Amino acid sequence: MDDSPVGASPVGASAAGSYASAANYRLEPNGSHNGAIVLLHGLGGDLGQLWGITPGEVGGRPTPMLAADAREHGRTRAADVEPLSFDVMAEDLTSLADNLQLGPKLVLVGVSMGAATALAVATKYPGRLHALVMVRPAWLHQPVPENLRVFPEVARLLRAEGPVRGRAMFQKSAQYREIKAVSPSGAASLLGQFDQPEAVARARRLEEMPSSVPYQDPRSLGSLSVPVLVIGAPSDPVHLGGSAASAGVRGSERAPERPRALTAVGVH
Repeated sequence: MDDSPVGASPVGASAAGSYASAANYRLEPNGSHNGAIVLLHGLGGDLGQLWGITPGEVGGRPTPMLAADAREHGRTRAADVEPLSFDVMAEDLTSLADNLQLGPKLVLVGVSMGAATALAVATKYPGRLHALVMVRPAWLHQPVPENLRVFPEVARLLRAEGPVRGRAMFQKSAQYREIKAVSPSGAASLLGQFDQPEAVARARRLEEMPSSVPYQDPRSLGSLSVPVLVIGAPSDPVHLGGSAASAGVRGSERAPERPRALTAVGVH
């Protein structure tokens, strides 16, 4: 049985503070609180998406491990912020880490939207990072790029047709068939957006997050001085950011799509 705490953090005052007070999270308090590994889920996902992907060690030493449901995701019920953006997500993350007293330095491990949130923290608060791991990144510095335009279409179908009929219509679309031909798992993930709890009520996340960017200037990636690992998905038409992100991050390493490689990430 897992004894790691699940709960909500102490109350804060700002928008990020309101998130920190309402966030649904899971914390494994390994070792000291000089830092933490933070697992960041993808669009439509929840805190369980990456849990268990790493043994909770950094440089061979036990390290606290945190995962939380982002705004408009999972069981988090934070005050509305409009629009949703990576600036908001970055502030939410740092506020929650501060309220949990996890220390100044974080190893951020994010998949898809979570990878972009990690990148937003890295460029906005570079002093907070020990290391950065981006799994299947899809967001770069351009809003609503071609690879993410499918998400607003899913939102439109959810609102107009509901989850059941919308799912069926999307499955018959040329857009879906084209994605499935290249990446069956990517197509299945998109279909899963229709099956998420409160999919219609939370459809705005599928519109607003693709319109946001984790950074404005690609040159800002060159200034990151922490270890960076990019795990890409070369045959996934939605997650095209791996090569571009790693090309812009000085000293980054690229790995194939094998998340277990995260155990090799160290802190110096």
